[in-house]
This record gives sequence, C-alpha cells and structure tokens, in this order.
Amino acid sequence: WLYVAILGLLIGGAIEVINSFERLPFKKGIDCFVKELPTSKDEWTSGAWELRFAPNVRGLDISLTPNRPRDLQKHPLVARFEILSWEPGKGKVPIQEMTHRWTSNEVSTIHIALPVQYVNSSNVVTVRIQTSGCYTPRNLGVNTDARRLGLHIESVRFW
Repeated sequence: WLYVAILGLLIGGAIEVINSFERLPFKKGIDCFVKELPTSKDEWTSGAWELRFAPNVRGLDISLTPNRPRDLQKHPLVARFEILSWEPGKGKVPIQEMTHRWTSNEVSTIHIALPVQYVNSSNVVTVRIQTSGCYTPRNLGVNTDARRLGLHIESVRFW
C-alpha cells in the first residue's frame, strides 16, 4: 500500500504542476503591468505606462520601438492604448481604445486623437499603454539590467 500511495502522490503532483502553467500566479509576464511606472532615464517604459494630456491638446504622436532580442516574427509584441478620463465617483473610465502589433524591432509612430468632447474637459485625461509582455535583459543574458522593459519611447509630440 505504501508504494501505491507514493505512486499516487507522484502522479497527482505531476498533474498539478502541469496544470499550473499559464495560470495565476504562474502566468508569464504577470509582474510586467501590475502598476504604471514612470519612464526610466533612458526612456524605457515598463509593461504599463500612463501619460497625462495637457490642456488644449487634441492628441499626440508617440514613436515607440520594442528593441527585443527575441524573434518578434514568432512572438509578436502587442500593446493596448487606452484614453482614460477621470470621472467623479467612477474613477478612470476608458473613452477610446486601440492596439498595435510589432513583428519587428522597427520604430512605429502611433497617432492618438483625443475625442472632441474631452479636448478642454475639466476631467483629468490620460493615455495608458499596456504591453502583452516585458523582458528583463539580465534574465536573457543580454546584460546586467534587471528592469522589466516594455517599450522604448523614441519621441512624444502633442498636437
């Protein structure tokens, strides 16, 4: 009976481990976009980044590049762009959303237009970028940088 119990325990443990892949808390990249972080000195975002629109601004053009060492053709990077308005009593309410997919490390300029009714709004309006994943250069053996990197900001231009 002891051998049957040990064998059952081993099989049950193996099934539990196999079923835990890609589920919380073992989902790949889950720490990437837990909370918005400011850009670093070298203009890297984490997996979540938020920028406040200035008054009298109708939109922005933001140039971003993933700068990933891995093959983006096989594993594309997807970013979700949301325009959020801080509504009294409701918090941040999404008012517009779009996505962009990178399959190469080339710079992409994203054109984000603010809805007309929010151009001179008294509400705080922000744009939030959330990537499908981050990478840590140290974990890949690229260098000793231990930050979780999302996208590299080349330029931001309000209009």
